[in-house]
Amino acid sequence: MYILIILFIVVIGYIPAIILYYYIKSYVSYKIGYYTLVKKFGPMSAKVAKYKFPPVAFKDILLCFSNHREDRYNYLGISWNIFREGTDLHEYLEEFIMFVAKKAKPWWCPTFVLNLLNLFANDNSIVRCRNQHLASAFRHITGGLLITDIKEKYGTIRVYGYFTKEVDEELKKLEKLVNPHLEAY
Repeated sequence: MYILIILFIVVIGYIPAIILYYYIKSYVSYKIGYYTLVKKFGPMSAKVAKYKFPPVAFKDILLCFSNHREDRYNYLGISWNIFREGTDLHEYLEEFIMFVAKKAKPWWCPTFVLNLLNLFANDNSIVRCRNQHLASAFRHITGGLLITDIKEKYGTIRVYGYFTKEVDEELKKLEKLVNPHLEAY
């Protein structure tokens, strides 16, 4: 039992060190890459203008620990609710997002760790990749589940992403619930 307690304390102690390491690494790699391009191509070059991969901001790290609804599910990709709060449609879509979050998050991994991985690996983006090894670990932990777009178009709800069969079945249930309400609009 004592060994488990000591191991737990050591692991908890490493989390701030790992966060600090990747924070410093993102800042240094940005500065080195930017200065190398300026030195090689000049300050007004098109290649230098394309290099807009800023370091991770400290406020972004703090948002990973936030309990607000908008920040809690950053690791899912696009996870905002497009309907007005207090409506049935809002509740249906919220239940679907919670279902995807439950399937993507393993029981042993806290949400803030997934948000930190998404920040340092993918820069909180569904397109960009800051660190290939962390991005691979993030995809492996979440099972590749990602919501890429949620929209209402032509009287139907459309949710795009990379899902499992179980999430696809839940999405079909969501569409059956929501689409009759949307046709009335």
